[in-house]
Amino acid sequence: MIATKTNLEITEYREKFFLGLSLRQLACFAAAAMLAIATCFVCLHWLRMDMQVVSYIVMVEVLPFLGLGFIHRDGYPFEKLVKIYWAWHSENAAVPIRPYKESRNVQKRKELAEIPNVKPIAAETKKQRAKEGKQRSKQLRRSAKQSEMNAAQSARSIKKRRAPEKAADCLQYERMYESGICEVESGLFSMTMAFTDVNFQLARQEEQKSLFTQYSEFLNYFDPDTHLQISLVTRRVDEAEFRRDTFLPLRGDARDRYSEEMNRVISEKALQGQNGLIREKYITISLHEDDYRKAQVRLLKRAEDIQNLFKRMGSTVRRLSGIERLNLLHGITRPEEVMAFSYDWLLAEDSLTTKDFIAPSGYNWKPEHDDSRAVYNDRYQFGEYYGKVLYLRDIAPQMKKTTCFRCSVT
Repeated sequence: MIATKTNLEITEYREKFFLGLSLRQLACFAAAAMLAIATCFVCLHWLRMDMQVVSYIVMVEVLPFLGLGFIHRDGYPFEKLVKIYWAWHSENAAVPIRPYKESRNVQKRKELAEIPNVKPIAAETKKQRAKEGKQRSKQLRRSAKQSEMNAAQSARSIKKRRAPEKAADCLQYERMYESGICEVESGLFSMTMAFTDVNFQLARQEEQKSLFTQYSEFLNYFDPDTHLQISLVTRRVDEAEFRRDTFLPLRGDARDRYSEEMNRVISEKALQGQNGLIREKYITISLHEDDYRKAQVRLLKRAEDIQNLFKRMGSTVRRLSGIERLNLLHGITRPEEVMAFSYDWLLAEDSLTTKDFIAPSGYNWKPEHDDSRAVYNDRYQFGEYYGKVLYLRDIAPQMKKTTCFRCSVT
């Protein structure tokens, strides 16, 4: 059994410096050893004295040093013990006859008597904690009440919303500002940001843990008043646009053959390797505010914090302008067309909105089934395309790290 000696008195503890010896003991032992070696050398080689006599001389010389280093009692070192016992024999009343060692209970009572009264401080701390707890509870109740009011306002706006008369009315937002802020409904504003990808699968395990921790901090950053949406948009590459923006131009000189070879490699890797698809990642945050100006200030502050959080993960974030957000929606509703729009065009006619330039020609909410006697109730049709909405009914407590990746490539 492994056992460790524990002293009852804290004063019995000594700091160990080397080989279980304190600094005082080590110094005295070294001084005694040096004195003994010097004495033996002088007496044996120079004075030619007998070995037995020299050993007695060495013991007499070493004893005071060993006493200084190793003898102590009741917290008194050797030199103080010698002074006390000398005074005892000389009957000096100024020095106590023996050191008086008080019991631990008496010492504890004296120590407690010297400590100032902590009851008022503890009571004040308790009141401060109770006050802070009340403030937190009040803040949580205020936040919950605000969330209920926002939900009720949204429900009322949904009830008041009339049936859409045209395809543009099916796009559920009020207006898209040129700054990129969208008023989804009265009092609800949103902002979209694009972020670059981080290669999580090829990272080392320590880096994966660090990325996961930082991503958790990003998710925990948002309070109940701020809504977060992460969008993964997969679209097919426009080969003509890709070649125009990426390929090296041919200049009609001897280096054209190298440019053609590089363009061929780029085409194989980019278009064929990814099946001609581009995957884009977006973050959309929305919050409730009274007007556009106040919402803009809060959204810009949130965007700056998000940029800092993603920068720590090695990703870059940029805010989308109004044109970019409209182009993103246009690529979903009218994939085969190129958006032609300018905010100056809205000045031509008061009835025009941004939705009129990105909405498809129409929606068919019950497209025809393969069987002519039935219709599809779980999908909709717009132009030559079909759409379907899926949602996660229950989220598992644990998911594989490749879940999001597999969802984005299907």
